[in-house]
Amino acid sequence: MNRFVLIGFVFIVTYLVSGCTRNGPQVVAIEGTVTHDGTPIPGLMIYFQPTSGRPSWAISDKKGHFVLDYDPDYDGAVVGNHTVWVLEDPNANDPLLSAGKPKAKRSPEMQFVLDKYGSNEKSPMKVEVKKADRNFQLKLD
Repeated sequence: MNRFVLIGFVFIVTYLVSGCTRNGPQVVAIEGTVTHDGTPIPGLMIYFQPTSGRPSWAISDKKGHFVLDYDPDYDGAVVGNHTVWVLEDPNANDPLLSAGKPKAKRSPEMQFVLDKYGSNEKSPMKVEVKKADRNFQLKLD
């Protein structure tokens, strides 16, 4: 009987340990603040598009703070080179969320940011993610 308990225990431990490793790209935590001319930018969808593979994304809060999301299980971005591009948060102009409030006019600063960084193809922002960074300063100037 003890032999079967030991074999079962070894099987369970082996199964649990094998479940703790992850195959696939190395993802590291990235969070920080997005700014334009030193001013935080709220309501910005931020994309980190790696050279190949799944992009990471975030939406900046009222203080410009963001935390990149990779997939449902992992926050962060893949280690490697990325193009950073942005969009205005679609919820900012959602008629169901604004409930009769007048549509806010886009500021000249936001228009500048969107014109310069508003697509993966035209954004000049390139970054290399090497390690976790919880104080990433994304300056869109």
